[in-house]
Amino acid sequence: MLDPVTREGLRSRNFLTGTALNKAAPVPEREATVTTATAPSATPLTAVDRCDRCGAQAYLRVSLQGGGELLFCAHHAREHGDKLREIAAYVHDETDRLADAPTVSAGDEA
Repeated sequence: MLDPVTREGLRSRNFLTGTALNKAAPVPEREATVTTATAPSATPLTAVDRCDRCGAQAYLRVSLQGGGELLFCAHHAREHGDKLREIAAYVHDETDRLADAPTVSAGDEA
């Protein structure tokens, strides 16, 4: 059990009543600044990245000036490439990977 002095000290600080007592001046609420712009992503595209038009593997990432990004397969990148480059803030193009010859290890040759 608390002695009367400690009990009164805790009550005056509202520890016993459960209410918060804020004696400081109220802090005005500020609205958060939110942006939808994304930093250009230099991370390589993987097989998980899919074309926004058809769902095939993406080889082109377009970061838009207004924020957001679009992913395209090589076919749709060629089809819409000129228009996309006009509205893009950044273009990450990996279509050259399609021309690369796959590496064959010694164990794969039979």
